Amino acid sequence: EIHERLVGSEMCIETGIVTKDLLQTALFLGTFYLIRSAFGGYHAETSLVCMLVSYGGWGAVMILSRYMEAYAEVPLVLWIVLAADLCVFAILGPVAHANKPLTAVQKKRNKRNGFLVLGIGSLLVFLWRSCVIVGTVYIGTVTFVAVLAMIGKRKVGQGMKKIEKLVAKIGYNTAKKTVNSASAWHSHQVKEPAAARASLLKEASK
Repeated sequence: EIHERLVGSEMCIETGIVTKDLLQTALFLGTFYLIRSAFGGYHAETSLVCMLVSYGGWGAVMILSRYMEAYAEVPLVLWIVLAADLCVFAILGPVAHANKPLTAVQKKRNKRNGFLVLGIGSLLVFLWRSCVIVGTVYIGTVTFVAVLAMIGKRKVGQGMKKIEKLVAKIGYNTAKKTVNSASAWHSHQVKEPAAARASLLKEASK
């Protein structure tokens, strides 16, 4: 696995030299490996598919960096995308692989380390936001890893369960706080079931 990574990185760097994107490629690889190692994500079934996905992500980031060269600073839309990426990592990450499951302690450690790297990287990019190419490559790479996390085979269902639990928790807390209260003038007030009403009143009084 390590040998494959080294070969893949070498090929990517050589491609960057040919396309005159060496600096961007080095930043892409460094950012990718640091964040990917913490949050994981989709793993292809074959080496060919893995190579195609990897080079596809690299190519998209390189094209984006060239398109953004005309800007004086990293545009707002990229900061919005970065914020969305952080939400993805907070909900889905880290994504374990079927052949390499993570314990609860490892997941907590990986998420902590991943957000530490993201925090430092995002702060540096914000401070030097006039370096548009660097900021674009960083945010583009983070987005690529976030996409891999979203399509990770083992985590998609688990991620949806987390979202459902979060929505259910918000709904329950809202019901607990508003039980026995009149609704807003523009809202429809449904009749609360007696059992649910009694339970909510009991919880609210604690």
